[in-house]
Amino acid sequence: MDFLDIFGQLDDPRIDRKKLHPMPEILLLTLCAVICGAESWDDIEMFGKSKLAFLCQYLPYEYGYPAMTRCGGFSAPLIQHSSSICLWNGFGPG
Repeated sequence: MDFLDIFGQLDDPRIDRKKLHPMPEILLLTLCAVICGAESWDDIEMFGKSKLAFLCQYLPYEYGYPAMTRCGGFSAPLIQHSSSICLWNGFGPG
């Protein structure tokens, strides 16, 4: 089971009209940026801008990199309600 399989189980908390970028694109960008030392939404956005070709190896990013200033509200409900469930399913016993 890989990252996208695990986190693909999450419900997207955003309003439909605000879903320019698919949730897996935001999650992959965020994970890669944080692993590489990003500490803020601005850092994550700069990582997306500079590493878009790398990210496109895994997902299409049809609309370019996500502007993280628009994604900040995305993270809180996602983390609060779903991340622990997915992590347990991906890395827990069984």
